[in-house]
Amino acid sequence: MRTKSLHLLGRLAALGVVAVTTTWANSAKADECSSLSHPLVVAGSSAVKPFMALLGQALAAATPSISLIYASPGSCAGQDSYFTGTGLTGSPTIYNAAGAANLTCTITAAEGLPIDIAISDVFDETCPQSEAPSGVKDFHGPVQSMVFAVSKNSTQHLISAEAAYLTFGLGMDGDTNWNDETQIFVRNASSGTQQMIAAAIGVPAGKFKGVSTDGAGIQTGLGTAGGNPDLEDIAIGILGMDVVRKPGVGAIGDYVPLAYQHYGQTAAYYPSSDFASNDMQNTRDGHYAIQGPVHMFTKVNGSGVPTNADAKKFIDYMTGAVIPTSFDLVHLESTLSIVPDCAMRVTRDAEIGPLMSYMPPVSCECKWLFEVGSDLPAECGSCDPANNDDNGVNTQDCSDASRQHCNYGYCEVQ
Repeated sequence: MRTKSLHLLGRLAALGVVAVTTTWANSAKADECSSLSHPLVVAGSSAVKPFMALLGQALAAATPSISLIYASPGSCAGQDSYFTGTGLTGSPTIYNAAGAANLTCTITAAEGLPIDIAISDVFDETCPQSEAPSGVKDFHGPVQSMVFAVSKNSTQHLISAEAAYLTFGLGMDGDTNWNDETQIFVRNASSGTQQMIAAAIGVPAGKFKGVSTDGAGIQTGLGTAGGNPDLEDIAIGILGMDVVRKPGVGAIGDYVPLAYQHYGQTAAYYPSSDFASNDMQNTRDGHYAIQGPVHMFTKVNGSGVPTNADAKKFIDYMTGAVIPTSFDLVHLESTLSIVPDCAMRVTRDAEIGPLMSYMPPVSCECKWLFEVGSDLPAECGSCDPANNDDNGVNTQDCSDASRQHCNYGYCEVQ
């Protein structure tokens, strides 16, 4: 069934068819960041912001209570600050047990506040700044897909890597449908979105043509074009699928993704099996090329375990090594079109590098299919995690010998 839908998509593409207020928030004076209970400082990508409120709630409710402090200067800027030991400055966002996101704390120390985790959309080698020093490990979290986006009223439905190279590398001289540089909306060289797309199409991230803005500016530009018949077919931008699909709703908004045909491919693919679906199947099985995991860089001991116990708890939640009981991370990821590692079937070890077959250490394919509204195969039997043994094996509820691990209420392979 999956192969049939992929082939159909290829033919269609070829035809061109395709917050809670708290007393903290009302405080006239923000707290000093370093004085908070177990401050955990995370800096880098803005793409992970939808996760922060829920993670902040879970961490605040932990024992001991952890205060999540988050700043989003960009993937590469966050990496560089952490790798060089540059402290965080300003008034970053903090998250409490109520999940409030409108809280800040103040950093008064001249040297700034030490960063505990650098969080990034891209591998450290992709960014032009410092490389990860010895003793720092890259932990991989959920997988994001970066897309070329256009107005929802555009008649354009696909883009090839060659056309993207001409559009973003040459602009008005590229002779593509998108040759008006005032209607090409891009980020900057510090953006993980731009760095990943740059690696895919072969245009240096700092050389993109068009209007450089932030994610909100790109959304505004594409939204404005959608209301102007003269612009709706010539405006294009770069965004993460988590932005294209309305957060928390799972629906396409005022801008839509283009199906993308990578170098060497014979058809264009959406991140999902078709335009309307949210199953992210083509990301999960590797047909959609512009994808990569969230990277979390932190110091580790000789056994590869984070030296900061609070950082380990954060990373365990993000990687799925520990299934939190206080919130449903897989459900949240499904509404954002971000794929948890436990639902992936391919992986890569370099930016836009070769995709390799993959079985995660903890699988959640059945849970993922349920959350995105896909039909569950018969082997996705229900089970009670309370009946798992110390190794996560559940022979009481899972009779199929090949699927005896009860994860998220379903019998899984691992």
